[in-house]
Amino acid sequence: MKDLELDAGEVGTNLRLRDYSLSGDSMTNIRLSDFEAFSQDLRWLSDNLDALRPKYENKYVLVKDKIVVAASANYDQLLDEAVKHKVDVSKVVIERIIPKNVQLML
Repeated sequence: MKDLELDAGEVGTNLRLRDYSLSGDSMTNIRLSDFEAFSQDLRWLSDNLDALRPKYENKYVLVKDKIVVAASANYDQLLDEAVKHKVDVSKVVIERIIPKNVQLML
């Protein structure tokens, strides 16, 4: 097994984890792969939010492999859809698409 390898990117500030084990443990390798896929899906959702908003506004969306697999205004119904599609919700992006003019106070 290879050690963890980091790619500093062009600017040198954006570090990306690759599919390598931290300690030689194959489970770590799988977790890094899952994390990278999750990160790519989250980035895809963010990059495509304006295009997705008209269809999915005020709905929860489940994104896997850069595809909206399911959507629902009701979170529990979305989880039911995930079960129908045999999707492990611990490894996918689930976000609510809020209207563009709404600001959340945290």
